[in-house]
Amino acid sequence: MKATNTQTIENPRSAVHNPQLTVALAGNPNAGKTTLFNALTGLRQKVANFSGVTVERKEGNWKVGDEDIKLIDLPGLYSLDATSLDEQIAREVLMGRLADLPKPDAIIAVVDATNLERNLYLVTQLLEYGIPVVIALTMVDLAEKQNLEIDTKKLSKLLKIPVIEIKAKQKTGINELAGKVLESAKSIEKPKTNWIANGNGFHEANKEDIHLSLTDNQAANKQIFARYAFISEVYQKSVKPVDESEAKFSEKIDRILTHKFFGLVILVAILLLVFQTILVSFLRCNLFKLFLFIKKL
Repeated sequence: MKATNTQTIENPRSAVHNPQLTVALAGNPNAGKTTLFNALTGLRQKVANFSGVTVERKEGNWKVGDEDIKLIDLPGLYSLDATSLDEQIAREVLMGRLADLPKPDAIIAVVDATNLERNLYLVTQLLEYGIPVVIALTMVDLAEKQNLEIDTKKLSKLLKIPVIEIKAKQKTGINELAGKVLESAKSIEKPKTNWIANGNGFHEANKEDIHLSLTDNQAANKQIFARYAFISEVYQKSVKPVDESEAKFSEKIDRILTHKFFGLVILVAILLLVFQTILVSFLRCNLFKLFLFIKKL
């Protein structure tokens, strides 16, 4: 992995009291993170680059009651593998290693409801950093159109963190999200990580091993498999699957229509039916005109 020029120090908050809360906004690409960031900060934001690198840094002020929260928009991430510069920068932010940025007091994980299982991979990794996490669940209306019904209360109970349905453009769920983020940021309780043996997150020495890729380290591999198993269990218990009878019927229709032989036969039959309909309509019209012409004679 290539090292960056990013300057790293210990979290300033531990040495100097910083009255302003810092919240990181994390999520997969195209999960609605930018839309939510704009909705929360409005015009109170600035765009630059992280020190020494070309990765875009977006931050803004989010007014929540009497609190003026610094909101950091992390690059779009699928994981915290640190195999890319974006992922490495995100890890530096979460671990409080940037000189001009305190370690986040809380994280808003933007989760796409239509790709819940894939998005939960990043959520579990965020939880392992020991920072309070609040899920902003987006694309709920699209999930419903795909016959996916997500039980947010059950999801929240299984993950042991708040889950808020968000429609950023309509400002739906914003106030509830603000309340939960403020509550979590001020809490001293660390998030639970049930898939890890001790349930208390990773040890300081293992922070660099939070990834999804298998390695020669058997202990790390065991943790990866445990994470996958946990995510699968959470998904199955909190998401209502598509009606099986409807799905099977749809699959049968698809198999017939895309069949190499029967699909072609059906296509030809439809074309012939359309041609016949046009021909009959043409003949009726012209025969009627011919009848009127003969009658005039």
